[in-house]
Amino acid sequence: MVQLAGTRRRGCERGARPQDWCFGCRWRGPFLVSLLTVALAAASRGPDPAPDSFVTRSGSRMSLAGRPYHFLGLNAYQLTAQAAGENDDGWPGDSGAVAAGRAAVERLLERAARLGLRVVRTWAFNHRLPGLNTSWLQQHTPASATANSSSSSSNSDGSSSYLDCLTDTNGGSGCAAGLPLVWEEAEFVGLDWVVARAEAAGVRLVLALGNLWPAYVGPERFLRAAQLLRPPGGAAAAGGGGGTAAAAADVVVGLSGRALVAADAEALARADGSASVADFYCHPGARKLYSEHIRRVTGRVNSFTGRKYSDTPAIMMWDVMNEPRCPGCSPAQLSCYSQWMRLVTDTAAAAAPRQLRAMGTEGFFADGAPQQQGGPDLAAAAGLLSGGGGGGAASLEDHNPGVGAVCEGEDWLAATQLPGSDVAVLHTYWRQTEGVPGCGWSRMTWWQYLPWYLHYTALHVRLAGALGRPLVQEEFNIISSRFTPQQRSQLFAAALWQLVASAEAGGPYAGALWWGGAVVGAGWDDGYTLFLDAAGAPSGPTPGLAASLFSPSGLAALLADPAAPSAKAAAAVQRAFEQQPPTACGPLGAGGAGVSVVSSVNVSTSSVVVRKEDVVAVVTSTSTSASVNLVTAGGPRQQCAEARAAAGHQPAPPPALGADPGGTLTPPLPQLAALLAAAEGRHVLEVVAAAAERLNALWD
Repeated sequence: MVQLAGTRRRGCERGARPQDWCFGCRWRGPFLVSLLTVALAAASRGPDPAPDSFVTRSGSRMSLAGRPYHFLGLNAYQLTAQAAGENDDGWPGDSGAVAAGRAAVERLLERAARLGLRVVRTWAFNHRLPGLNTSWLQQHTPASATANSSSSSSNSDGSSSYLDCLTDTNGGSGCAAGLPLVWEEAEFVGLDWVVARAEAAGVRLVLALGNLWPAYVGPERFLRAAQLLRPPGGAAAAGGGGGTAAAAADVVVGLSGRALVAADAEALARADGSASVADFYCHPGARKLYSEHIRRVTGRVNSFTGRKYSDTPAIMMWDVMNEPRCPGCSPAQLSCYSQWMRLVTDTAAAAAPRQLRAMGTEGFFADGAPQQQGGPDLAAAAGLLSGGGGGGAASLEDHNPGVGAVCEGEDWLAATQLPGSDVAVLHTYWRQTEGVPGCGWSRMTWWQYLPWYLHYTALHVRLAGALGRPLVQEEFNIISSRFTPQQRSQLFAAALWQLVASAEAGGPYAGALWWGGAVVGAGWDDGYTLFLDAAGAPSGPTPGLAASLFSPSGLAALLADPAAPSAKAAAAVQRAFEQQPPTACGPLGAGGAGVSVVSSVNVSTSSVVVRKEDVVAVVTSTSTSASVNLVTAGGPRQQCAEARAAAGHQPAPPPALGADPGGTLTPPLPQLAALLAAAEGRHVLEVVAAAAERLNALWD
């Protein structure tokens, strides 16, 4: 998920010296390491049943200490920035800001543990993790992105030999002048703190190594740095002794973390305005720099525990990149993209062999019949050979969230089967749904989205099992500006029923993480955030609720007396869903809960895209700028979507609740209606804690 604008927490001193705000950085001798190690060992281990063992994969199941492992958790992407004392714009604060940020991290982890949550996902990158090496900007003139994207062996300035020094064997140490990237120590220490405190709280981590979106750091940083890859003195700066490049370095030094991202995009636009995310995947220097980033992070020795990250059981899994797409890419670019995914997952597997690895995919299916993507056995597992589970769709592509999803370049089946990857990953959001021009490019209504979500997730669960991979729903939620708190509680109840049902049946659905969580007063509210310590939020499981919501007998009890309020409420919910047609095109109008419509759009000149916002974005320019990253909204991606729509492609209608012949991991409609009715009056974190209690009991 992209980082949306958050709320400002506090003002920070832009001129503060590093030694003033790097709280805990200067005293990292043996005494401190030993003291903290003892403290960690004595701390409460929370819900972690085997803290000293690594989570592994056994076929299509996750395993811990030889037993099946299941979990529920949350995303809290901001933890590294918080622990480094940064504000939302990426300005470092003084020692007080660092202390306050670290206290917020501890509160979140401890609160999560009390709710029974076993896993937290966060970023293992930050505004300057990595950052640009300003000395390189002063000494080198950027080369064209396209000039370096296809060849690294014929440059007269010696850049090919400099690329050669970036190898897996020496990790870049043979490069005479270091690298055009630097890994800021203060931000690394912030991540050290997150890892150490998660271990102390008994919470495991999924650490994302990179992000497709321009938040904190994106592909622009690596591609821009790759353009600087020349041997020392290989090219003088423009204007003879520094000039433009030196001025650019001065500007970078004075920028906030958020502004650094925009500066990367602007620099690429100046060098070559046609640069796209495909250049990041194809550029040999960008590939090697990203691989170096993987090795630097996984090989980091924690300054608080003295243990290498790759030897830390509390780090459950490495997410090699968050939501990699290649929108509108040509076949040649898609080939680069596939090679890049294999390279970076293999790099992560070699660097962290004891931990799980995954690619943070969203679940989109590529063009083609299921027989072409995995054979009859896979198609049968998906329920597509005999009409079961297919909802009338002939291929997996028809189950995508919208007609344009196939144009994003992702092939979920191929990504899931990467040799260096262990886990199938899914991100599911309402904002991904996208109709066709005849429907006004509208998104689904709430009545359509819940059945579609359950069907889409169940389809991926079945496919993951057939592929021999455990599945993690790595991100899900609905945004508060478009949906009610009651609908959010209902979505969580139905979604987590799927997880509990699969776990209790021995299925491949291993865990789910919602987007996202925080504590009150710590900022970072993007409309999805659940504040774990907000007024009215539970501090732990509600007695008896897990058995009531997440067991067939508990739901049957709610329906036992037709005259009881619980049974009447369930009947009302069932009637409401039965009255809504499960069509792909929602009713058009000015908007409202669950519907977003773009009107008066000339689709021949504009782009209607599935972006990360809660409304359909209309973009009329494809140029790279401070507000548009390498994943441009228009151009080939939109041409692909419009052509497919014109050819009659559109999403398959979601099956009605309880009417999926292939079988969804949900109870029959009356019991599901009882679940939704019961959840409607509950705080969403009550539902979360109840599901976690049920899952954790499988180990006990």
